[in-house]
Amino acid sequence: MKEKLISPFSSGNQTMEYPDFELHYYQDDEPQRVEPHRHTGYEILFFLEGNVMYTHDNQKTILRPNDIVVIKPNTHHSLTPIDNNIPYRRFTWWISKERMDQLTSTEPTFDYMFSHMGNSAVFHVSTLDFLMLQSKLIRMLENANRKAFGSALQLQIDAADLLLYLNQLVHAQLEVTPASSETSLYENLTNHILAHLDEDITLEDLANKFFVSKFYISHLFKANMGISLHQYVIKKRLEVARTLMLTGTDITEASSQAGFNNYSNFYRAFTKEYGIAPKTYLEQNKLLKK
Repeated sequence: MKEKLISPFSSGNQTMEYPDFELHYYQDDEPQRVEPHRHTGYEILFFLEGNVMYTHDNQKTILRPNDIVVIKPNTHHSLTPIDNNIPYRRFTWWISKERMDQLTSTEPTFDYMFSHMGNSAVFHVSTLDFLMLQSKLIRMLENANRKAFGSALQLQIDAADLLLYLNQLVHAQLEVTPASSETSLYENLTNHILAHLDEDITLEDLANKFFVSKFYISHLFKANMGISLHQYVIKKRLEVARTLMLTGTDITEASSQAGFNNYSNFYRAFTKEYGIAPKTYLEQNKLLKK
């Protein structure tokens, strides 16, 4: 990713510059202690790497990769490096209270996460879910630095999409809600696919596993996504491969981890989806280079 998308970090600067929200990617080779402070808005930290301790209301948590730290307004919190030799990498998303109030007044779903926690909480998600979050975060950073027609609106849409996905992840951890048999089957299918992207996934195998017809599975994906099962699997594999590439994994290895059985198939699919070769895309967009 271009250098301009990496924010310089200053422990003394903990205030927003923009009225609605702002997103930063920080990469500190020598982590700094962040003294106790508070914000007037919400802060969400997506922890990638490091050996640091997060403290709020006298509660201490050593963060792990794939942790998400959610902090409500006016909550005192601090961060202390445990090992200064390990780089500290994270995304930090600030959302103003005014903007959050606007969102939750129009759609209460956005408030689920905040209404089911205290002043602060640390949620841990799976590697796959965190990769999906990183993909959304990287897209937000890219759009925030574009001046193209509609980019400001796209940024608002991306922010709502990210916030909704976060609430869905937290909801999945905290509650099991009743669902119709069709909805439940579709969710089980997509969850199974996401958990087995690095394996062969065929319509016949899914039909045998879930005891339904191949035609019915095809109908579910067309009805819910507007694309075929095969197209859905390819899109998800590309999302994972793209995120792995941007976070420092070799292109060939990223394609393999994402489930592409050979590089030629990956290259064709990637070029078709993004309109550019993987190597060229990486050179233009590398962000999380260690």
